[in-house]
Amino acid sequence: MNNVKKNLIIVFLFLSSTMILTGCFTTNTFKKDLSFNLYANSEVDVQKAIRQGCADRGWNLKVGEGSEYEALLIVRSHEVRVKISYTNETLKFTYISSKNMKYNGKIIHKKYNMWLEKLYASINQALARNSSK
Repeated sequence: MNNVKKNLIIVFLFLSSTMILTGCFTTNTFKKDLSFNLYANSEVDVQKAIRQGCADRGWNLKVGEGSEYEALLIVRSHEVRVKISYTNETLKFTYISSKNMKYNGKIIHKKYNMWLEKLYASINQALARNSSK
């Protein structure tokens, strides 16, 4: 039984150190622009979906120029600000600024990309709900 415990501890330590050394706990490759495809009947449908998706995910939205919004997410001590550009076929998130996200121009906190992917999913779900009405 001692050997089993010893082996489990060794495996755990190996996996933990590997994750720490590869940065899995703290950072992701930074992408200034993230673009996604949309399938909408009109830009008005996309506007409604963006407002609904942001509300669902806790993003504060400010109207920008033309087909743009500025979105702000505050989670505990983290803050992310992005520009959302759209057409009826595409949705694009562009990094504006952040606080407490360990951003250095090349890497950023692992939650950044995840938050944007979840925002996109919520916008897409809102678009599907609105188009089925």
